[in-house]
Order: sequence, then structure tokens, then C-alpha cells
Amino acid sequence: TTFRVGKSLYENWYYVLGLGIACALVAALLTVTFFTCCVRIALMVFIVLLFATLIVVDYILFFQAHMVTGNTGRGILHAIEEETGVRLPEDLSNKLEVQTEVEKMIKVYEYSA
Repeated sequence: TTFRVGKSLYENWYYVLGLGIACALVAALLTVTFFTCCVRIALMVFIVLLFATLIVVDYILFFQAHMVTGNTGRGILHAIEEETGVRLPEDLSNKLEVQTEVEKMIKVYEYSA
């Protein structure tokens, strides 16, 4: 599947490049416009987004290092689904389940050794 994704990206590189540049320009334009309109609110929003991103990235890294079990991630996904009414992709919860099963098997092997 990786080869097919790579081939698809290679065949449609101009769309990928165009969307990347267009989205970056729109994001930069919105950031500059928003920043000049209301500096205090813009700074607060950017600081909150920075810390939210750091928390998510830290959780993902801890999860990949098997330092957390994934229960918190499943709880957060469930809360998001309940509050917004939007069904999140199955891949998110499936990845948490797979990693959690691997974690359980690692613990079983540790205890049996």
C-alpha cells in the first residue's frame, strides 16, 4: 500500500504542491489579518494552540514509547464524539486498540519471564 500511496502522490504532485502552497498562503494571510485586528486575542489563541499541540504530540510520543496504555486517548476520543456528535474515523480508535493489545502482551511476557 505504501508503494500505491507514493505512486499516487508522484502522479498528482502538482495538486499536492498547489494545495500545500495555497493553504500555507491562506493560513499566513489569515494569521496576519487576525493578528492586526486584535493582538491580545490573537496571542492568547496562538498560545493555547501551541500548548494544545504540545500536549497532543507528547501524548502520541508517550503512546508510541509504550509509556501510556491508550485509555486516556480513547476517553478523549469518546468525549469528543459525545460532545460534537461527529463520528471520528475508526482508524484512530483501532490504532489505540492495537497498541493497547501489544502493551498487554508485553506485560504478559514480562510477568512470565
